[in-house]
Amino acid sequence: AEMAEVVEPVEARFQAVQRTGFYSLLYLVQAVGSRGILENIRLTAVSDNMQPAGDTDTDPEKATVTGLLRTIPQEYQNIRCRSVDLEQGADPHLTGKMLLAEISAPIRDKAVAFRGGKRFVQKFRSAEMSAAKFSQKPRSAEMSAAKFSPDTLPLKPGGIYLITGGLGSVGLILARYLAREFQARLILTGRSALPDRDAWPLSLSKGKGADKIRKVQALEALGAEVLPLAADVSSEQQMTQALNEAYDRFGGLNGVIHAAGMTDETAFQLIQQSEFHVCERHFLPKVRGLYVLDRVLGDRPLDFFLCVSSLSAVLGGLALGTYASANSFMDAYVHRHNSMGPPRTKWMTVDWDNWQAEERSASSSPLAAAVNEFEMTPEEGPRAFALALGSGHTHLVNSTGDLHERIRQWVDLETPESPTRLAAVSRPELTTEYIPAANDYEKRIAGVWQNVLGVDQVGIHDNFFDLGGNSLIGLQVISLLQKEFETQVPAVALFEAPTVSTLAKYLRPEDTSRTVAEPAEAEADRLTERRRAFRTPGHHESADQKIAVIGMTGRFPGADTVEKFWQNLCDGVESITQFTDEELLDSGISPHIVNNPDYVKARPTIEDIDLFDGFFFGYSPREAELMDPQHRVFMECCWEALELAGYHSEKYRGMIGVFGGCNLSLYLAKLLQDPLLFEKMDADQIVIGNDKDSLTTAVSYKLNLTGPSFSVQTFCSTSLVAAHLACRSLLDGECDMALAGGVSIRLPQKAGHLYVEGGMGSPDEHCRTFDAEAKGTPFGDGVSVVVLKRLAEAVADGDTVHAVIRASAINNDGSLKVSYTAPSVTAQALVIAEALECSSTEPESIGYVEAHGTATEMGDPIEVTALTRAWRRHTSKKQYCAI
Repeated sequence: AEMAEVVEPVEARFQAVQRTGFYSLLYLVQAVGSRGILENIRLTAVSDNMQPAGDTDTDPEKATVTGLLRTIPQEYQNIRCRSVDLEQGADPHLTGKMLLAEISAPIRDKAVAFRGGKRFVQKFRSAEMSAAKFSQKPRSAEMSAAKFSPDTLPLKPGGIYLITGGLGSVGLILARYLAREFQARLILTGRSALPDRDAWPLSLSKGKGADKIRKVQALEALGAEVLPLAADVSSEQQMTQALNEAYDRFGGLNGVIHAAGMTDETAFQLIQQSEFHVCERHFLPKVRGLYVLDRVLGDRPLDFFLCVSSLSAVLGGLALGTYASANSFMDAYVHRHNSMGPPRTKWMTVDWDNWQAEERSASSSPLAAAVNEFEMTPEEGPRAFALALGSGHTHLVNSTGDLHERIRQWVDLETPESPTRLAAVSRPELTTEYIPAANDYEKRIAGVWQNVLGVDQVGIHDNFFDLGGNSLIGLQVISLLQKEFETQVPAVALFEAPTVSTLAKYLRPEDTSRTVAEPAEAEADRLTERRRAFRTPGHHESADQKIAVIGMTGRFPGADTVEKFWQNLCDGVESITQFTDEELLDSGISPHIVNNPDYVKARPTIEDIDLFDGFFFGYSPREAELMDPQHRVFMECCWEALELAGYHSEKYRGMIGVFGGCNLSLYLAKLLQDPLLFEKMDADQIVIGNDKDSLTTAVSYKLNLTGPSFSVQTFCSTSLVAAHLACRSLLDGECDMALAGGVSIRLPQKAGHLYVEGGMGSPDEHCRTFDAEAKGTPFGDGVSVVVLKRLAEAVADGDTVHAVIRASAINNDGSLKVSYTAPSVTAQALVIAEALECSSTEPESIGYVEAHGTATEMGDPIEVTALTRAWRRHTSKKQYCAI
């Protein structure tokens, strides 16, 4: 049998009210948007008792409409909204007269209420709060609320506090504050369960739930006693059980912080894309969660009950429509709760400005960027929390910026006069080259940007936000573009197409009447057709399968260019760096290891890995510092390889792929030695700058490369496999050019290796490949990148062809070999034979083979045997091919 929770009458009423209120308004606006209506529209939502005004009751179920009304004009520039709130039981003749006058007038006030024949408008009164209200000033920017007078701050040492969403971003920040300052006893609820405590060591070792376990352990290290519970705040059954467990464990409850809410990025959608099931995801924790908490707490005496609402209820925000509505409900519900009087605890709600998440997602949508500009740091948030909690108010709006100015700009949508061309400033110094607009669409868009941003020049590849634009200015631009092109422009346009060039393509309708394409467009069309031809069935049988190497660069031990590297090979230079004991000790190598007779104090290294022009690639100094040198050097070489091939990534109209790999990030291991780093910095940014998975996609992003972007890791064969995949991508028509390569930089650089008999490492600093004395290799640093293109096109386009790849092949050893790290004669012979067959090359025509050459007692003989076996399929000739 299935069990289902009973839907309480009050919640059933909420759902019914939303059908005629919130969803009715949502679907109406979506219909207007889908019809592409550009005429100015005045939209007035009329209801009764949805706003707390005067002494009348408030109906919070109707308040959700007000949140949506905040966001509609921000996403639909031609719609202006207001709410008119009537009084139940008022004189219908007088009410009708006032309502007619209101809706006939231009929209000035966005929220109007009529009570007792009088007109009320929503206003906000400043409540500047400081620690002066308390017995002592804070000891620093991070408030020490433990020193405040207990008469004003309802927090106590060892207090028992329930935090819904306790391990979420805001809940965790407040939990840390309560743990640090009050050694509180905390009940942290969330939807996912933690393992039993006796299973934590195993979970930490396996990684399952490890992140949340560490968070709880960190709170306990600060002096808190923590009870983490799996309880969905929207489930009355689960929350009742959680409350019972809390009382059994701690014997009471002093305060509640309702911080649960939807944080999944996919739940934040523009109004036009908003769907019923996504809206309901916001309503569950904010609406039903509040109903549930009210019922399960009942008349239990509490020192405080705090709702973590959002400033979006006041300011709205792009893609925050439903979220703002859910928070508007919370504010209205608290007002109604408090109007019921004793014996109930007075609740309070705070419309918080954005909290800076300590673990912010790197992929977070830019749509809420305007809110993020004013976010509070993890230090500022708890200070504001203490000030609010001790203020005595029941409803506060927390704004880190001038609230009235933000309302003027975001809600009233008033904008300053557009800068004139005479007042324009010079284009800022950007990493992108200035390329002027070339066609009518680009010129008109650039003109709008110049006027709004007040800059004298706008290049077609300049990023709107790099020029000084933000979400608010973007709304002005959207409005002007709609008038300029007489077409509906989505509010998201600037985020999806933030340059003049991409925005022109975004806005330009398909014009089938054009017979002559502009040069750049004609080139793009030509390349598109060329790729499409390679994807045609049967094309591979007739097409030339050769790939040209049209550019190459690299940095090697003792050589910072390919030319220098070749010269070193010709001159027999052995580029091995010797290290003194002092250098090794300074690098952190243990004296015990340095003094070990088997420790080899030498290694091939490359120079200047600490020199990186971060600004050139658009990185801040801090971002560049957090990047693994492997990522920095690989990005530099990708840019240099394209330059040497004669191509500019911003000007090339085709698709360029990136295929490459790097070694384990020992730089990240060094960063992790600083325990405070992840508290100070964005953890995701650290991962992006160091993880091998982001090596190639970072290059694609910074160089604006739109072809496939693959991070490859196959140990020693990584670069060759990257080249193989790049060739396949070219032959499959996925891209027009491809970058392929790899990088390996080990840290610290001044470090050797401990020789182990039978291992891969050399007993000294020398590498003796195919030599009777071969004992291993000294593993070194290096990076190399090649630019690949289909040979026929490289010749037709006049590219310099350095070499031709006739074919490549790939396989794996499987398990039929001595050990995991050992090579396989059979597998190597098969893959060599396949490459020969695919290239239609006769082995007798080959005069030189570049081998892997591990210089190990096992690896070298197996490689020679595999080559010989593959050759013997076609020839018995001997002593003619160098290796």
